[in-house]
Amino acid sequence: MTFKTTLLAGTVLGVAALVSAPALAQTTARTTAPAATPSAPAVTAAQVDALNKQIQALQSQLEGLKEQVGKDIKAVDKKVADAPTVTLANGRPRFQSADKAFDVAIRSRVHLDYGYWFVDQGLTTDLPDGFNFRRVFLGLNGTVFKDWGYDVTVDFSGRANSSGRLQNFGLSYNGIKNWAFEIGAIQPSFTLMDSISSNDIPFIERTQTNNLAVSIVANEARLSAGFRHWGERYRVSVYATGDQVGTASRDDQASIIARASVLAATGPTFDVHLGTSGGYMYEAGADAGVPARNYSLSERPETRIGGLGGSGLNFNTGSINTDDYAVYGGEFGATYRSFWTMAEYFRHEFSQRGGLPDVDFDSWYVAAGWLVTGERRPYNVATGAFGAPRVQWPFSTTSYGPGAFELAARYSEADLTRDDVANATEGKQKIWTLGVNWYANAAIRFMANYNIIKIERPVLVDTEADAFTMRAQIQF
Repeated sequence: MTFKTTLLAGTVLGVAALVSAPALAQTTARTTAPAATPSAPAVTAAQVDALNKQIQALQSQLEGLKEQVGKDIKAVDKKVADAPTVTLANGRPRFQSADKAFDVAIRSRVHLDYGYWFVDQGLTTDLPDGFNFRRVFLGLNGTVFKDWGYDVTVDFSGRANSSGRLQNFGLSYNGIKNWAFEIGAIQPSFTLMDSISSNDIPFIERTQTNNLAVSIVANEARLSAGFRHWGERYRVSVYATGDQVGTASRDDQASIIARASVLAATGPTFDVHLGTSGGYMYEAGADAGVPARNYSLSERPETRIGGLGGSGLNFNTGSINTDDYAVYGGEFGATYRSFWTMAEYFRHEFSQRGGLPDVDFDSWYVAAGWLVTGERRPYNVATGAFGAPRVQWPFSTTSYGPGAFELAARYSEADLTRDDVANATEGKQKIWTLGVNWYANAAIRFMANYNIIKIERPVLVDTEADAFTMRAQIQF
């Protein structure tokens, strides 16, 4: 007999004894003569079997319930596992399928500038002071079918910001490790500073050196097709490029650009970058019915105050009727603990048509900075560039985090003087830039720059001006 059966039998006997006790007491009260105590009813085997069957039925029902609950839990777990995930890393919404084959992220950056001009000499044009939305980007990027990537960004910047323009549309295949094949209206990698996101550059504007280098063969919204490849300490990229989106209707230009870089030395406290970029426009764009194929190099003085950025300073080469154009140069960058430095040099060569002599120009810069709060600018081998510092103590009035502070200085020089003809807007532009940056956290940054600008002109009087610019920036 099992323990359960014994327990049931004992329970039945106990109940029977309790029931018989009152009757026995009554009989004792009515008679004084001793009488035999009636025996308790016997528990039959049939009763025990009935109780066993009831217990077995209850056990069977319990097992069924346990099995059903287990199935329900597995079904819920499967639904949860198959459901898309939503993350908000640094405030950026990202939706990803359970198998990670599809994802989409909403991205945005807003750069609001305010600036003021101090004109010293040689300029009668009134330069605009005031506010300017330098960038108002809104876009999507993500993955489809695991190996394909996309990026679509529209820019609503400008003082009027009445309509948007396509800033970027890119489609990429990423199915081979450490390779990316890209096509679209993109910003192909070219030069060190242009390979750093505008969210992360240490100054409000990139240098005239970089802007001149990318102006004809690279830059944003450039129709391009090419690839990037990187290893543990190197990267290389090659693109065929055409016109930028928005270029007036004509026969497109055709160029090829390449960039290579290496992490020449690295350690726990330092990184050293060496690189080179080069581009060649082998087919100049042509307007229908117009024999000339005119190009020029032109640059504003590293500020975009009031949306115009000192366009009245008129610093350019003038029109150059060319069949082909080449630009090439070298890159250097290094970090040591919280200090960093970067420098680049680029040369521009135009082959003029009609038997005119070739013309060439050059530009260079050197920059350095110090993260006062101890952060470092990390190096990314895949992009061949330095990123923004990772804020150790985000600003907070409750935890008393100060954010991150950065001091920076830069000198740049561009010589657009022509040897073949005299041009009123040519010359040599020299710019000192002093900057301070406050990174409140990974998404918000405030910047201030002071530019000291001088244009030495061989034809007109030299021009000098200073500019003070501030920026409030948010990105996710």
